[in-house]
Amino acid sequence: MNDWLNRGYHALSPDDLIATLTRMFERGDIDAYYNDDFNKPATIDTFLKGLGNSECNLHCGVTHAGGKRWEQLANPDWDRYFEGFGWDGDNVLLLATTLERLDELTANAEVLWNCKMTLANNDIIEIVPWEPFTWKTLPRALKATVRYIKCEFVPRSREQIMIEHEKDWPREVELSWTAPGLSSSC
Repeated sequence: MNDWLNRGYHALSPDDLIATLTRMFERGDIDAYYNDDFNKPATIDTFLKGLGNSECNLHCGVTHAGGKRWEQLANPDWDRYFEGFGWDGDNVLLLATTLERLDELTANAEVLWNCKMTLANNDIIEIVPWEPFTWKTLPRALKATVRYIKCEFVPRSREQIMIEHEKDWPREVELSWTAPGLSSSC
């Protein structure tokens, strides 16, 4: 999965994670809210209590300053970023900055999400500009409505999945879209 994410997972102990989140909260890099009440932010006292309480409904988010700080430290490749949402049983919305990334995601859906994907109604819309986060604006995104069918779950090792994935599978998804003034197709 690290190949699919900008960065891997943290390896912090629970105590180190709480200490790190506390510093980030105090510095203003993250904010926190309870019970989806975004008009009532947590104080440092309620934040610390929430971190130690698994029953608590604490939601943390990156602030504008925290997002800029993270971006300077992580140097993310925004061409790899995507969003997938709206799984309704038949379709999902995928957003990505490039057609190549959309194609890569749909072609590898079985490995990523245990489903097969096909593009519904050749529906790709350009969003200009795209704000994937409140602190980040990208020049554009391509939004595709993608049809998916869940695959039967068969437990397999990561190595087995990668070997099967590397086979020359026939392409089930063909995306084509041309930006105004450009010539591009897959």
